[in-house]
Amino acid sequence: MIELIENISGAPGGLNALLDEILREACRLEGVPECDACVLLTGDEEIHALNRSSRGVDAPTDVLSFPAVRYPSGTARDHKARLRRETDPETGRAYLGDMAISLPRAQAQAVEYGHAERHELGYLAAHAVLHLMGYDHEDERGRAAMREMEEAILRAARLPRDSEYEDEMKTLAIFDRKDYDLSLPRIIRHSVRAIIIEENKVALLYSHKYGIYVFPGGNIEDGETHIDALIRETKEEAGLIVKPRSIQAFGAVTEIRKDTKEENIFEQRDYFYTCDVESMITEQHLTAGEKESGYQLQLVSLDKAISINEGNRREQKWVETETYVLKLLRGDSDMDDHSLFQRACEALQRAYAPYSNFRVGACILAEDGRAFTGCNVENASYGATLCAERVAAAKAVSGGARSFTAIAVAGEFAVAWPCGVCRQFLNEFAADGMRVIVGKAGGEFEVAAFSELLPHAFGPKELKK
Repeated sequence: MIELIENISGAPGGLNALLDEILREACRLEGVPECDACVLLTGDEEIHALNRSSRGVDAPTDVLSFPAVRYPSGTARDHKARLRRETDPETGRAYLGDMAISLPRAQAQAVEYGHAERHELGYLAAHAVLHLMGYDHEDERGRAAMREMEEAILRAARLPRDSEYEDEMKTLAIFDRKDYDLSLPRIIRHSVRAIIIEENKVALLYSHKYGIYVFPGGNIEDGETHIDALIRETKEEAGLIVKPRSIQAFGAVTEIRKDTKEENIFEQRDYFYTCDVESMITEQHLTAGEKESGYQLQLVSLDKAISINEGNRREQKWVETETYVLKLLRGDSDMDDHSLFQRACEALQRAYAPYSNFRVGACILAEDGRAFTGCNVENASYGATLCAERVAAAKAVSGGARSFTAIAVAGEFAVAWPCGVCRQFLNEFAADGMRVIVGKAGGEFEVAAFSELLPHAFGPKELKK
């Protein structure tokens, strides 16, 4: 375990838990029993003084290590008996030593290297722990071995680097009220939400003022990663401490509407993450608006939360996203025609169409409830071009789906019905009554039965006759 001493403010939330995880994974990967260590989180001035007194280097640095156990050769794994002799009878763990980390240096290096502050602090801790275990980087071989272990520790601790978690995020739904003038300026707000399930109940904030349930979370501040914001907001709003390693991307929901206070188009993007929390509950630190809403942490059933939110007609439109995600967690189907078409519109944005300049997106609904998206991918030979429908279908089949109940197709500038080749390709996997939803991106859509698009079709059934 890590004893964390903070001589400076501004550290990200959940740092002690992160450092514990780094040390635990380092011990596991080294093949030694769990150990203890101490981390001093400080500023440049103090680490400068430590560097001067301990190493004779008159300059600040990012991290220092002070081993309590010395190894004549090799690393800790080669001297397990020595570690056993160092075991504290009260804790049952050996004390590896002390580390000092400069928070200002870590923050500056996170910006320089383009990754999250938590990732940089985790890397520095892993580097320091390995020094405590006898690793060094005096020669090429030592540097390579140390770097390999650092990367293994970071992977095991599942630290976010760059936009690792954001890249995993899929779009669950887009609620576009279309109550605005497209000429108005658009304001986009990004927020994170925590999905915390305990004993088949979900941890939610109940607003005594509005009589609704919402997920813990809030706005992502400048310079924050999604994970930093999730940990901070969950602690502030709900008093719950998120376990960083448990965080998993669940999905994103976007709401677009006219701003009720200003002449703007307001776009709210909520990023949902499932996570586990520590057993202890700390004090809430609510903003003035949150205090006015009367937020209280409650552990409730999905059915109750959905019933309360849907029963509150006056506030229902403000919790549309919350209720939608609650229903997904309950197992309700989310793939109606509107949702499928919205997913097709989003897939269109990823199209590769340098020759026709006509982008198309598609979304297929498999019989098992899964949805697969695709976009057109053009080729200089023209004949090797893939339509969006076949890209989505190939992804579905490679994912194990063998029966399609619906497909939505969105064209960028006009309605794009499936071509003849795509109709034949889709017929191979079309379930009875398969729907085809087609429209221009951002506009209305129409629905037709697949059997109308390919009458008297030849397919697998004919070969079995």
